[in-house]
Amino acid sequence: MKLDALLRFLRPKKARRDPESDEASGSKFDKKGFCDEISAFVADKGTNGLQKFLKSKVPAKRRDDFWNTIFARCTETVQAGEVFGEEDTMALKEDVEFLRTVVSMCENAIIAGCKVVQGLKNIVFGLNSLMLDIQCEAGSKLMDSISALSEKWYANELEDADNLMPQVITYLLARCTQHDATAAFMKRLVKVREALELLDYEDERIETTRHMIMRCAMSPMFLRGASASIGIQFLSSLFSLHPRIMRPLHLTIKNQIPYVKTSILKAYGEVYYGAWKAEEDEENYTRIEEACLQDLMEAAIHSSKPETAKNVRAVLGVIHSKKGEFGVDALLHRLWGPILFRSLKVANVKVRRNAVKVFSTLFPLVDPESKSQDVESEVLRQICMMDELMEDTDPQVRSGAVECVSRALGLYWELLPSGEAGKLLKKLVVKMANDLSSSSVRVAVVKGLSFMMENHLTHPVLKAVLPRTKNFIHDKSQSVRKAYVLLLEKVSSLKGIRFFDIVDMHNLLMRLRVEGRPVAKPLVRLLQASYFPHHRSSLTQLRRAIALAETPASAQVFYAHIHKFVPLKAICKFILVLGKSLACEEPDDEKLDRKEDAKDPQEDAAVQAAEKKACENKADRKESKGVISDVAEKGEVLLACMAQLWNSVNLKLHTKPKKKLRKYLEAGFTDITIATFLDKFGSKSEVSRAAIYKVITFLPSKKIPNITRASLEQLASLSAEAPTNVFGPLIDCVFSWEQHDGLVMSIAEAVEGFAEMLTKNRKNSEEFESSLALRFLDYIITKTEVRRVLILDVKLVQAVVSALAACVVSLQAVTDGEARCTNSDRESLSIAFRCHCKLLIHCSSEYGVSSDLKEEVKSEDVPSAIVKTLDLVHEAILPEVADIPNLDPEGHRSSKHRRQNDAKRRRRRRKPTPSQLLIHDTISFTVTFAADMVIFQL
Repeated sequence: MKLDALLRFLRPKKARRDPESDEASGSKFDKKGFCDEISAFVADKGTNGLQKFLKSKVPAKRRDDFWNTIFARCTETVQAGEVFGEEDTMALKEDVEFLRTVVSMCENAIIAGCKVVQGLKNIVFGLNSLMLDIQCEAGSKLMDSISALSEKWYANELEDADNLMPQVITYLLARCTQHDATAAFMKRLVKVREALELLDYEDERIETTRHMIMRCAMSPMFLRGASASIGIQFLSSLFSLHPRIMRPLHLTIKNQIPYVKTSILKAYGEVYYGAWKAEEDEENYTRIEEACLQDLMEAAIHSSKPETAKNVRAVLGVIHSKKGEFGVDALLHRLWGPILFRSLKVANVKVRRNAVKVFSTLFPLVDPESKSQDVESEVLRQICMMDELMEDTDPQVRSGAVECVSRALGLYWELLPSGEAGKLLKKLVVKMANDLSSSSVRVAVVKGLSFMMENHLTHPVLKAVLPRTKNFIHDKSQSVRKAYVLLLEKVSSLKGIRFFDIVDMHNLLMRLRVEGRPVAKPLVRLLQASYFPHHRSSLTQLRRAIALAETPASAQVFYAHIHKFVPLKAICKFILVLGKSLACEEPDDEKLDRKEDAKDPQEDAAVQAAEKKACENKADRKESKGVISDVAEKGEVLLACMAQLWNSVNLKLHTKPKKKLRKYLEAGFTDITIATFLDKFGSKSEVSRAAIYKVITFLPSKKIPNITRASLEQLASLSAEAPTNVFGPLIDCVFSWEQHDGLVMSIAEAVEGFAEMLTKNRKNSEEFESSLALRFLDYIITKTEVRRVLILDVKLVQAVVSALAACVVSLQAVTDGEARCTNSDRESLSIAFRCHCKLLIHCSSEYGVSSDLKEEVKSEDVPSAIVKTLDLVHEAILPEVADIPNLDPEGHRSSKHRRQNDAKRRRRRRKPTPSQLLIHDTISFTVTFAADMVIFQL
């Protein structure tokens, strides 16, 4: 590229006169050609080539002419006004592209170190002056380029650079406060933050800039993320700009404190700490302390909203955590001294609550420049104050005082006078631990003792004190019990104190069997090493399981949660070992180790090494047989535990990475093993029988063909009086084996036959079969796991819904008097109506969510069926209610007929007919059905 060729594009050309116009169209130059020439040169030689061209190929004699020519063309472009338009026309885009090319040339000239001539300076300052006037969307990149050019001019300290920065600062502040702002703009603003001192903050015309500075303090971009440290440093520097910036900036942050997240609160604390630490001007230093920090301190004490006070404490907590650093202790004593101790004794209980929480993080609040005697007397005075606060009438103040005492003892145990420390600890354990008026105080005591354990110097004293707190495990408040279990967990990690010396195992197990999930989960984690030592040998694990089986309810809860804290491989190994022991087979756990190690040798390496060592030192045959006999004695409980444990990991086993582990576990339970379970334990209790069938549901039918065949035959031969605990497990097995199609179709046929019998008033030759079929169906719809399998098979659902709809029609015929029904028919119709309503609700839920099912079933069919059912009850059944005598759920008698001296009324009482009783049952369930539909819609 040659200079003359480049200038040729910038020379104006005389345009031809339009014959229909009186005026010439004027002079023009080739903007597009100029831009294409520069772009082609940069594409060929790169930006370094352009810089070299501007520095060496433009002679010094012609440099002024070169830049003046470009400036003239820029002036013409700007005066044309297209660049200030709001619509992106072709002419505007051409002008913007030309100006961006000029900006690029200027920036490369600065980078190359070219001598600044008047033409170049005129271009930079001219573009800078119009930067904020560009409004079109296409001009956004042009504004950014002009700003970057001005920043480059300022960074190189070129002539009159300060005059460029007001426009740049305004632009960068505006970009940083937009919703789509990026960290790149913030970093650019930080680089030129010294230019903020150039602005006249007394001038009212700068109000917009001040407002944008305040918005920076509200922007999360400055306070979190990878560039948070840069943003925090920038915001800290704003406090030293000007008094008219400091106060509004502080108020902006203060107004944000009640509504932001914890991470932002900590960032605000770093902003205040950085502003205070970096300030050098004595006047500003004092102003930051009094107008900002002390204002926050007063808000932390006097705020009437606990959440706001908590957030302000989180901001100040950053400064509190710097105790020990140079100047911080003096600052805290100087600012908190006049506020805190006075607030601890005021009548306003909210102020006392806030003050005691601040006190817990500040103790000891002393002047570091005071004499040692004065410091000791001040510490004693504050200890006495804490002791008085524990006697406060407000529970929250007492709990805050307990926290304050606990922190003081935990952090300064070796520094406090031994007599005073002993008195405070004794009061915590003896008096505050037995505060029956508030559970929050007792929770604070437990958490305080847990905090004290972090100081190893307190362990000898706590070892003697903690057994006196054992009753906390049976506290009536769940929060206290949970905190105490977490305390015992921390004790279990210590070497010098054993948790079962504080609370014996019997009490822990008694607590475990009645606890809910929030407390049971950490309690199981505490007992895991004692009752499920998965790194020990199989015989040791069996002994621990036998010991745990002494309390069956506790064992059930333990094995329901243990999978959260033990590797899946160890659980499968234990299930296999326990199953073989229950079947009187000697456990052999080496195969599972070899199989899993070959699959993933890096999984749980420490556990595998411990198990291998245990296998090498197995007990002798006699010991193994003795353990197996003990397992047989506790077989019923251990069977239930095994089923519970397998159920807890069944979903994990069906994931692809655990396929081999699942198959190996299934291979350990054969027809012979299950048959042994049934022979030994099946007839002993319902619990053991249910556990056996629960285990069967986890096994594929092809692994246990004999058991599968026997189960299907047993299900087919059941009588109508068979209880739910007999046929329920069998139905579970059939559905888990995916052999339920024939069963469901048989149920649908039986139900439809029952409806046809009622409608045509024929004798019910299959009474037992239909009543049992409806009970089967009721169980299937009620049991969640089984119902899910049924709902996913659309054809089966359609068959069942059709059969139940026929029963609803028969119900209407009975209520209208067109058909008769016996008591057994009434019960069957009630079950059918209940199943019909439940199934409609579940279908509406499932088909409304599953896109796959929507394709096969019209979603409007289910709601229309629901509406028809409710219309039937409203039109055909409700009018019959007036003819029904007063009913009682027990015996269908009203309370007046129970009076012994009212024999006459009892003799004359008109008994309801089966049809009337059916209407009563239908109405009762319809109310529940309607309520369920409302809940479903919500």
